[in-house]
Amino acid sequence: MIKEVKTQANIRVGVDVLWKALAKDLKDILPKMMQIFVKDAHINKMRSSRSWISHHKATFQLTSTGEQNTLIDVMISYESETKEECHQIHHHQHYFIKNMENYLMLDGT
Repeated sequence: MIKEVKTQANIRVGVDVLWKALAKDLKDILPKMMQIFVKDAHINKMRSSRSWISHHKATFQLTSTGEQNTLIDVMISYESETKEECHQIHHHQHYFIKNMENYLMLDGT
């Protein structure tokens, strides 16, 4: 069964800059963003696990709330074999949005 999570985030980046970053430049921005915010990564060896996500989709609706402010409505739909906790998926999306905001503010675009 597909589950849905809805959330909102306010960021201090203009809607035009954010739209360009998400729609056109994401493939170029993600590697740069990771170099700034990820200092060390370790992937644990997985034990035999039966949990998996068979579907994950994030939809963003951007609304300008000022010259340098954007409200992002996020809808995440996902399907998992096990009972995934909504707050984990919600947390990862907020982390991505906040890191994108920080990168765009540092980059000065």
